[in-house]
Amino acid sequence: MSVSRMIGIAASAVVVTCSVASAGPGLSDSEILAGVNTALRILPDRLATLNADMRRLGFYALNADRRSIPRALHRQIRSRIEGAFNGLEFPALIFTPELRPLYVVSDSTGIRFHSGFRTAQEARDLAARYRLDGFLEAGVAAGVDTVFVELRVIDPATLTAVWQESFESPVGRLSLSGVSLGMKGIGLTAAVSDPNVPPFAQYYVGEYRFMQKSHRDEHFKVFLAGGLMIAHAYIPSRTKTVVSGVSSVNFFGRVGIRAALVPVMYDGGPDYWHNWAALEISASRIFGEGNIPLSEFGARIECDVTQSITIGAGLSYVPPVELSYQRSAPGSQAAEVTVGGLSYELTLVRFWFTR
Repeated sequence: MSVSRMIGIAASAVVVTCSVASAGPGLSDSEILAGVNTALRILPDRLATLNADMRRLGFYALNADRRSIPRALHRQIRSRIEGAFNGLEFPALIFTPELRPLYVVSDSTGIRFHSGFRTAQEARDLAARYRLDGFLEAGVAAGVDTVFVELRVIDPATLTAVWQESFESPVGRLSLSGVSLGMKGIGLTAAVSDPNVPPFAQYYVGEYRFMQKSHRDEHFKVFLAGGLMIAHAYIPSRTKTVVSGVSSVNFFGRVGIRAALVPVMYDGGPDYWHNWAALEISASRIFGEGNIPLSEFGARIECDVTQSITIGAGLSYVPPVELSYQRSAPGSQAAEVTVGGLSYELTLVRFWFTR
């Protein structure tokens, strides 16, 4: 391999590369910059593995995909990366005029901004002149909704990478909303044996939910939900509560976390929006006529059958609450029922608005 070829390879290891996946619409300039900023937030933690001898670095070059990174955006990305390092005690980026991008070379995969080195000795001489311990190279790839940043440090003596880390940040589809239909049961225990009290109060459930990606880890998402519980099987009673009365309609609110257990793989990578299996942990509050609100804590397994349709099932625990009811039959006396304990919920279908 020629020396000039070695320099080209070394440069591509220390530059910031931006390439956009061909599928789907590209990210805007502001979204790419926001993704770079978010990805670099954990730079100090990642630099803990860098050799302590690499204290002075020169930013060698920046690679960018010509389809998405114009020269003006390239300069802004370079500035963001320099800013991330300038706020650190170790390592330090050293200003070296010779390392400013001098010309552009295009190929089938993108544009590479080179510093103009022609020989390995030229690179070593520059490192000696500025007392550089290494050259920094960065690569940025902008996918449909994620920005990927790769950083490398090159040893001037050997022109090989001695440190390399990858960062990624979701940018595009940060949130998602959907509507689901399902069924739910809350356990019932009568204080005195009563054939009119079923083992579970059962409901049809309609829910609207808003889900937000985590910026630090795409495995996890937080969600807020609310909806209606329409009684299907309940205690026939003249007293309306969450578990008794006629045509009982109750409101609920829910907050929780969704964790990807088995994400769908596409193009060799995980799609954390689309999961063959996901675990949800949530806390809910149920409000009904004639009774105090009920709390609920649950967990369920969900499966994204397609990118737009989800099904699921789970169990929950409702802290027991004593409620009074009066049966519909004339002359009936008031009775007590314990509401709560082990409960269940089925998501028959959820339709996501966007993916």
